Amino acid sequence: MEDLEAFLSPEKAQEAFDMLDNNGDGKLVLADIRDAVIKIYKERRNLALSLKVCQLHRYSHQCWHSSKLCRRCCISGNGLPNA
Repeated sequence: MEDLEAFLSPEKAQEAFDMLDNNGDGKLVLADIRDAVIKIYKERRNLALSLKVCQLHRYSHQCWHSSKLCRRCCISGNGLPNA
């Protein structure tokens, strides 16, 4: 924790520590950090893919209405456009 506080405010350091401490035991080991990095990567990848799907859908169907997606294009809980 002290190592993080050298670069971040105490609040941000605690937030980063909690994000990296995958099993919540208060200790960081390589497996915790690896798992956290993989989780963050997958979240960012899924976000990027869902944005690409929306963008492709918007350009292929031109369904923007008043700067909002029409119901057919709204993002569902799984990150994909509704059918």
